[in-house]
Amino acid sequence: GATGDPGTSGATGATGATGDIGLMGATGAQGTAGVQGAAGPAGATGATGAAGAAGATGATGPAGTTVATPTNNSTSTITPPTNNATSSPLVAFDPGISVAGPETVILTGTASDPSGIKGVEIFQGTTDLGAATIDAANGTWSFSFNQGPGFHTGLTALATAADGATAVAPSNYDLTTGVRGEPFAVFQDSYDPTTGYFQGQTFFNRNGSVYMETANTPTPDGGYTVLYSGGTAFANTPYFGYVDRYDANGMPVEEDVYYKDGHQTVSGLAPGQTLQSISNDTFFSKGGGNTFVFTPGFGQDTITHFVVGGTHHDTISLPDSASARLGTILNHATTDAAGDTVLHLNAHDTIAIAGVTPAELKQHRSDFVFQAQA
Repeated sequence: GATGDPGTSGATGATGATGDIGLMGATGAQGTAGVQGAAGPAGATGATGAAGAAGATGATGPAGTTVATPTNNSTSTITPPTNNATSSPLVAFDPGISVAGPETVILTGTASDPSGIKGVEIFQGTTDLGAATIDAANGTWSFSFNQGPGFHTGLTALATAADGATAVAPSNYDLTTGVRGEPFAVFQDSYDPTTGYFQGQTFFNRNGSVYMETANTPTPDGGYTVLYSGGTAFANTPYFGYVDRYDANGMPVEEDVYYKDGHQTVSGLAPGQTLQSISNDTFFSKGGGNTFVFTPGFGQDTITHFVVGGTHHDTISLPDSASARLGTILNHATTDAAGDTVLHLNAHDTIAIAGVTPAELKQHRSDFVFQAQA
């Protein structure tokens, strides 16, 4: 724009040098900046010009016409770069393992993240054992673990997402590899991921097949049971598994053995135990003070070493439906070929008591109690 007209009474005020908008002459030594003048005839509307040189003393000229300042009408903005890692990846070990040899174990697990998984590293303690193989399509990983014979603990997986976020997961198990002098070569100790409770073990043959599994379960009295089952350990035995029960002090108090022909043996290993019939059981009593519990449908059971009468007598707990019929049951007791007294609760449920006569049972009816049925 051309310079605006100076005030009429400004004697020698010079115009602004090259600015688009001129200044008015100011009173005094230095001219006061004029307001924006009207656009010059030859120039398009431009930005505000720089201040002109100082004018001589003169009267204030008339104000020029105000011109609106141009604005940027663009709606686009520049977004600064951000870190797209909004959350940690998900990574975990599978609870089970597979065995490829006496000292080689295949570890597997899962890993996922919206941005993708860049890699999974396996550590033992602070030692980086190497990178796992990633199956991105299925969100899984695998790692061949071979650190020689011995006990291996502190296994963790470090997952790194494509956006740089990381996460670490523990294995929740320990490994023992290269076992010598046993029918198995590797075993795994498993723990509850929340409480750390020891859940059991899996033993593996040298060819990778399962030799035996154990499962630990806590009991209300502070003790626990251990179930031994599965695998080749029972291939040539008449039973397919057994359960050992321990008290709160870790002492064995009961052992139940499950036979392939459908019967069980229930052994009291300490006095004062409550032993529950399962089906077609043989009970072995020890020390007296034991209670043998029978519920309808228990089949044909046998009790050995039953302590009848006295301070430390054993007790037979029957369904309450047998209470009114106890006299009849005792009166109709029979003796089998082995000389054991047999109580007939009904056509299907019988209890053979070794070494005890019907007369002794009649004499000690207090050795019988009855429990309500749900």
